[in-house]
Amino acid sequence: MDYYLPTAVKFLENYMEYDKKEVKGANIRETQEKIRDSLYKFEEAFAHQLDNLYSDKALDIEGDIAVLESIMKQEGL
Repeated sequence: MDYYLPTAVKFLENYMEYDKKEVKGANIRETQEKIRDSLYKFEEAFAHQLDNLYSDKALDIEGDIAVLESIMKQEGL
């Protein structure tokens, strides 16, 4: 996230700055297109980071469920 978030903000700020220009040359149009294309990559990166964030919690819950099932089995439930 230390890379993705500031870079995404930078890209979007540049996109908005270019979008305000009345006259858009080939460089501006091309850069805006590249920024739009990169947003899908950012979306994928953020989704991956979010999944990583919750993976530790998922492992903890799986461990708790295993303990619960073991205790219930010992008690005949």
